[in-house]
Amino acid sequence: MEKDENSKPILSELGRPRRYITDHSADGKSVFSNTLEEEIPSVAFHGTIIFDAFVSSQTPVEMNGGADLKAMQELPQLEGHVRKDVTTVRVVDWLPGQVAIMHRSVSIDYGVLISGELELALDSGESRLLKPGDVVIQRGTNHAWRNPHPTKTARGLFVTAPCVPLVINGNQLDEHIEWPETPSV
Repeated sequence: MEKDENSKPILSELGRPRRYITDHSADGKSVFSNTLEEEIPSVAFHGTIIFDAFVSSQTPVEMNGGADLKAMQELPQLEGHVRKDVTTVRVVDWLPGQVAIMHRSVSIDYGVLISGELELALDSGESRLLKPGDVVIQRGTNHAWRNPHPTKTARGLFVTAPCVPLVINGNQLDEHIEWPETPSV
């Protein structure tokens, strides 16, 4: 596991994921773009390592003239755990032995567990143990992720998209995080 100068993990034993972005040449042929690095930068966030592979700020996406690639180059650093008002393709590594954080985002998240096992816990007390290939559609619910394995990192791929805030019994469900008392990596 690679760590920064403060001993905070910035890369798990699974390594850094790579992204391959396609584009068009001047004559319309399909090519690989070199606008963005293939290695995806990472951000450590409370027991996870987050790799935002691509972000688009509009639907439909404007790709003419490389507008989406230019917007990606100007993207500010991630603050918190979800980017607001954009659709994000994200790889997440959950480190073993970390405290789960109950949280809600104002988004719909489509996730696939790639490797390892991951527990998805809801504030109702319900939970599911995900195995590689399992799919989650997380619809703005209060939830927590926990890697139950004592030594192996779990990795998932997510696409997150903003949604209209949910209203249940007249109460708007906003984004929040319930920080645990136990410090995490």
